[in-house]
Amino acid sequence: MRQSFEGPAIKFGDHGVRPILDRLDTETQDAIVKAGSERAHQAGAQILERGGKATVGVVMNGRVQLSISGPDGDEVKLSVLGPGHVFGELSALLGKATMYTISAVEACRVLIIPADKWSDLCNRYPDMALVLLKETSAKLFALLENFEDAKRFDLDERLVRYFVRWSLSQEADCDDEMSISVSQSDLAAMLGVSRATMARSLASLRRNELCETGYREMTIAPRRCLTQWLDQTRRPG
Repeated sequence: MRQSFEGPAIKFGDHGVRPILDRLDTETQDAIVKAGSERAHQAGAQILERGGKATVGVVMNGRVQLSISGPDGDEVKLSVLGPGHVFGELSALLGKATMYTISAVEACRVLIIPADKWSDLCNRYPDMALVLLKETSAKLFALLENFEDAKRFDLDERLVRYFVRWSLSQEADCDDEMSISVSQSDLAAMLGVSRATMARSLASLRRNELCETGYREMTIAPRRCLTQWLDQTRRPG
């Protein structure tokens, strides 16, 4: 019986970039599943260690986080990925060691694919290689945008700009509210701030009726409202 990643994918996890598997046809998805071995992990379990042998992982269900050790040895979360997202693809293609430690945020299933088999898949399925290139480029572009935002704007504005970009990446209508599955801790990790700092910023956005928050859920105001708030924030006086 054919296996597949569970949907709908959590598309907010990786900087608003659509999961790679969302863009592939059924034949290519089947080939990816056959190339790897699926493993179950409990919350908190380490899946891959930074510096280890290059390996590609595909999140089948649940969520995983990418992290590194900070200067003081504390864990620094860089991103949270949901179903359909791929990690380790750049290390595999470049023949480099794993760049991040990957661990389970919650109980999850992850498809593990050796680097040589991943490279073979890219050679056999040119459409997959093109999608991989586009999605990886989108991730890098989003990271650069977030880095630039961190230099220029306070957290409230950074967060609203992040919501706008995410809405655009999902092709949401400008007049529609958006419901997403994300925790405050995950959102803080994505933008590189503490959970307490994120909580204060979200409280500010709630007062401006730009979002509503719940347990691992968030409703964001329509993109039209977000862009209007940004225009007013930038307006002198």
